[in-house]
Amino acid sequence: MLVITGVLLFLVATFVDLRPVVDENFFFSTSDPGIQQTKAIERKFPSQPEVILAVSSRDISSSRYLSRIQRLTQRVHTIGGVSAVKSLAEGPKSFEDALKSPFWSRLLIAPDRKSSNVIIFMKGRHTERPIQKLEQIVHELEARDFHIHIAGPPYVVEMLRRSLAHDFRYFTLTAVVLFGLTMAALFRSIRLFVGMLCTCASAVLLTLLIQSLLGHKIGILTVNLGTIVFVIALSHLVYMTFNWQTLADRAHRMDKEAPRLAADAWRMTFPPSFWSMTCTSLGFASLLIVQAKPLRELGFGGVLGTVVAFACAYFMYPAFLRWAVPRRSKIVEAEPTHAFWSRRFAWLSLGVILLGAGLGLGLTKVNTDPSLMEYFKPNQPLRDGLEFVDRSGGCNPLTLVVSARSGSLLNTDEAYEKCGDCMARWRMRKTSAL
Repeated sequence: MLVITGVLLFLVATFVDLRPVVDENFFFSTSDPGIQQTKAIERKFPSQPEVILAVSSRDISSSRYLSRIQRLTQRVHTIGGVSAVKSLAEGPKSFEDALKSPFWSRLLIAPDRKSSNVIIFMKGRHTERPIQKLEQIVHELEARDFHIHIAGPPYVVEMLRRSLAHDFRYFTLTAVVLFGLTMAALFRSIRLFVGMLCTCASAVLLTLLIQSLLGHKIGILTVNLGTIVFVIALSHLVYMTFNWQTLADRAHRMDKEAPRLAADAWRMTFPPSFWSMTCTSLGFASLLIVQAKPLRELGFGGVLGTVVAFACAYFMYPAFLRWAVPRRSKIVEAEPTHAFWSRRFAWLSLGVILLGAGLGLGLTKVNTDPSLMEYFKPNQPLRDGLEFVDRSGGCNPLTLVVSARSGSLLNTDEAYEKCGDCMARWRMRKTSAL
């Protein structure tokens, strides 16, 4: 069994990509009408992902500030994966020209004229390395009167990917250490500890391997799938071990030998464990019918992990039970009683139930529709950059595609006037909404 775990570890380390995969539309289903319209627009008007650097200063018209903007623009051009850069140093003829131009003033200069934008167009969708180099350049050019804020979908996606990779490593390590040491202290057997660790680790590794073979990547919710599978597998082992210890205690009190403790514990635990696995799988399977893509990924991974955890528990762990030696337990089977209030922990159980019911009243105050910024930790570079750029103009444009109902070309005066009227009405609605 230890060899099997070692082989699975080798296969996962060699063939499975453990880096979380996040894209700009990770929250949405591929069947979502908004996503379908976005893809249709992308086919007609291909665009490149954009990163915006909002550079603030006391005087953005000073020669010192403009020279720094030029240097920043030149450095960004050297990054592989950058196709174009627009800033006050590249685009408008001068700062005065940018102020006079409706296009450049809206695109590059904040309404309060205390910051300007450096807009970076990326090549392709793989922006991990370019973002890393961009962060290095920003760190080198950052100054007291030249503060650079970063925003844009590629930057947000890269920050989320890093956060998920961090959670994947530390959550998995925490699960192994916390639950492993708890089981070691509870059963006080190094052989059982090794068996539990080996079985749970094999369940996690096999789940990741099968998921990779089926073409599923680690996503924004499945990043914690390893921890979930580890705990699910451990629950089967705890009950099987308890039954194994109970059977050993009975045989000891009756002065009988019990050569088939592992097999008997296996048979005793299998039926309830099977139905527990079935209910858990059905719970995860209910996520397969929702619209959100991350929830569907979690549903698939949860069903797969639940079945794999059950199989590993009943295929691998009995060998360790046969290897281990049951210790003398102090557990004494009490005589059955029919009076609930005379049982141990009855009042404590009732108190927990009442406390849960009281806390349930607070569900009415839960914010079920938080703003986008609430998903990011405050006072961190990611959220600070998003909030600053949002105040100075935003980084996520709304694309409107206009076509004539008759299918005719839009190169006539009448079509041009209608497009202008459409934009004027849009500006009026935007102003009234603000």
